[in-house]
Amino acid sequence: MSKVITARNWKMDLLRLPHEDSFHVNSAETVFAVADGVTRDCKNGEPLQKNLRSALNALRYYPKPSPAAIAADIFAVNFVEEMCRNNVMNNATMRESIRFGNKEIKSWQEKYIPKPDYLVNDFPGCTAACIAKPFPQIVSWGYICDSGAALFDWKGNLKNRTQNDGPSTKDKYIWASEKLKGLTWKDAEARRIIRSEFRNNPSEEYSFGVLTGEENAMCYVRTGMWEKKPRDVAVIYTDGVEHILFGQDGDVNGDFAKKIKFEDWEGIERLCCERVRTEGTLILDF
Repeated sequence: MSKVITARNWKMDLLRLPHEDSFHVNSAETVFAVADGVTRDCKNGEPLQKNLRSALNALRYYPKPSPAAIAADIFAVNFVEEMCRNNVMNNATMRESIRFGNKEIKSWQEKYIPKPDYLVNDFPGCTAACIAKPFPQIVSWGYICDSGAALFDWKGNLKNRTQNDGPSTKDKYIWASEKLKGLTWKDAEARRIIRSEFRNNPSEEYSFGVLTGEENAMCYVRTGMWEKKPRDVAVIYTDGVEHILFGQDGDVNGDFAKKIKFEDWEGIERLCCERVRTEGTLILDF
């Protein structure tokens, strides 16, 4: 069985910001995907930031429909459909199914944003995490950036989790670059440099990956397989709920662990809805 949880802070709705997370599950509940559309610049060239002025600007100028939401939808649906077409579910087919979803984002981008500029007309993109179950006791996983997968035992103890490879883990190195000296995220040139030189650029030591349709994004996709014992709970999530699942030490959050131990799936949903700061998606397979 599985449960999908989508959580969204009320402030996001107040600003009428579009839902930019997406998910897809096949009918047999053996293939799952979550995706998190990467926030866009507003149509007047201003970035979305956490202050009142930016919030009011976003109310008027944030793109609707959002290319970020579209990219997340495209990936989630196409990954699941492609994975289901495979006779074998393993690391290779996981990677190729993620590649297929990424290519479908590229097809949309070429049609609707033919000349990306890394600013208002940036590449549409998303982060993502996926799992597939070739057998009940095996979980094949794949992810990119700050979405992730985890495995818990029936007591709520963390058995395995993927690493957060998002830009927040590299911020201090990125902003130490001479090219960004004296700049902040508010500066268009800073955003252009980070998106063009630190995103999907394997030659840059402190780069990060996003599924933008670019082939280089595949350099940042990680895959693997875990043994799943009876009553273990496999989870995929977007970064908006990561702080609800895990503490600052990287181990499982105590409140979340208790909910798993007592199989309180509705309680997990309430926990996410109460504590989400922006928007997040979680799929539990139990």
